Amino acid sequence: MEAYVQNAVSAAGKLLPVWVIVADEREARFYLKAGKELKLLSDVFPSPAAADVDAGRTGKHAYNLTEGQRRHDQLEFVGEVVKLLERASQQGDFGTFILIAPPKTLGEI
Repeated sequence: MEAYVQNAVSAAGKLLPVWVIVADEREARFYLKAGKELKLLSDVFPSPAAADVDAGRTGKHAYNLTEGQRRHDQLEFVGEVVKLLERASQQGDFGTFILIAPPKTLGEI
């Protein structure tokens, strides 16, 4: 990986860090690449899912509502991860990031 990942350089000539993000629709871990090591910066988890407001229903409709809420929560979490990355980028917290995620999550990010 060393051959392909280089630190970006700021306008002032300062090397900017490389972040490695490992994510899926349920959690994201942010690491700082320090030489050949990764140092954990943060674990990000979604807020608890909203309670199923239609818990009394049975059958196909109840399943669809639960699936719909689960999907909504997943997309909301991915959006939170994107906002965190945008904010960190604007602040110059990293110059390059490597994102490791399943194809579906990559497409949503």
